[in-house]
Amino acid sequence: MSRLFHPGYRRLLFLDLLLCMVLQSFSLSPAHIEQFDRSLLTNRDSLFFEDRIHAAPEPGDLYVEQALLQDSRELQAEQSISLEVQLLNCQAWENCNANPQVEFAIKGEEHRSLAGPLIVQIGADRINCDNQFCIVDMPLTNDAGEIVNYWVESLDGTVLIFKSFKMRNRIVDMNASLHYFEVIGDDFPYPIDVCANVWEIFPDESDLKLPWLRKAVSADDLNTDVDYALLAGKLIWYGYVDARACSDGGMLANGSASTCGIEMTREKLIEWQNKYNQQILESANQIDIPPRVVKGLVAQESQFWPDWKNGNEYGYGMISDLGMDMLLTWNTDFFLKLCMTYYPKSTCMGGYSSLPLDKQSFLRGVCLADAGTEEEFQIIANALKAGCYQTLRLVENITDELPENVFTYTDLWRINLGIYNTGAGCMGEAIECAWEEYDRAMTWEEFVQYIPAYCTNAATYFDKVTYYGSVTLDQ
Repeated sequence: MSRLFHPGYRRLLFLDLLLCMVLQSFSLSPAHIEQFDRSLLTNRDSLFFEDRIHAAPEPGDLYVEQALLQDSRELQAEQSISLEVQLLNCQAWENCNANPQVEFAIKGEEHRSLAGPLIVQIGADRINCDNQFCIVDMPLTNDAGEIVNYWVESLDGTVLIFKSFKMRNRIVDMNASLHYFEVIGDDFPYPIDVCANVWEIFPDESDLKLPWLRKAVSADDLNTDVDYALLAGKLIWYGYVDARACSDGGMLANGSASTCGIEMTREKLIEWQNKYNQQILESANQIDIPPRVVKGLVAQESQFWPDWKNGNEYGYGMISDLGMDMLLTWNTDFFLKLCMTYYPKSTCMGGYSSLPLDKQSFLRGVCLADAGTEEEFQIIANALKAGCYQTLRLVENITDELPENVFTYTDLWRINLGIYNTGAGCMGEAIECAWEEYDRAMTWEEFVQYIPAYCTNAATYFDKVTYYGSVTLDQ
């Protein structure tokens, strides 16, 4: 939510209409698309869109400096002050027979002695909490919702710690007694993922019932039994399964398992695709990324085989050097934690883009070293979080609108996964050209026709990922 308080963050970047016309006329034959190496795409991104649509924040960038400074100050404040907020009489994202109440408090006598006033502000209403504690009735809102800011000041009026969340409180019955309360913010992670918080968008109630967003309580909730032909082929080739009883040895010429091979490997197939469910669940939940998205992405990219190498892409998620560059640029929390493991805090606080090239390369190498290991699932989840921020920047820079005014929550996720799959240049071109045409909120069906021919896989990538991550089937 910190971006609300950084007016320097938004910048208008313009591409002329001629660019869109040229890009729309550019095409590749189906054969070329099938043979396309994604490493070429990411190189094209860096050359064609350098310092334009998807440009990374530069050293001295106002947003980066403010965000990193705020992170540092808030970290120091939170180490000495515990400012907590909790819902009292209603659960978020559920019907409630009373008006929702929220408690704001500085917890702990030691923390209270270090702090001054606790203040809550909702719209124009400012509430000074007595004794650093208060219970606030949430006002009714319109569909746009309302920002709730709350902060602690020192005795001399200096802001020590500042937090916020966005809430929507609506009456949903004819008797005006049933409330539906929605809240997004860092202190209210579930059932909303980190991307909804970054985009400050309320998913529709129907979105929360979609299979890919279903809550996963245990590793078993992520179980699938998909007949992955490539994985079955690997299991046969490397001797995990003996398929000599098959007339074709269980293998096809392209390395996939034959029908007989899949039958011979089925038990091992089911075991193999589910053996890292716990690690996937923990990695996703730690970052507040939907676990089924992480599992589906791994299924789509590698079919859970760890040792893939395709050009410059590796491991379960086909992670690459350029992908790690995106991760370290846009996921500030991840970058700072990793950077300060190896370098002084003063070296890291300027952001990834401010580091010397040799240090950037070293940190990317540290990330890539996790390819094909259990730690890679954390890399994937954090890369998807980085994509949340890059999606935000793309939409706001190109349209000068909040994401909720252009795309739905699900379609923003489609763009995020499109960035993971094909790069920000591809999705940036599509947003630019579609916005030139519509200049308004658009459906995915309207938007998808502007995805360039060289990266059409992005149009259906989300559907494949969420399918494999949420559907149990036998095929």
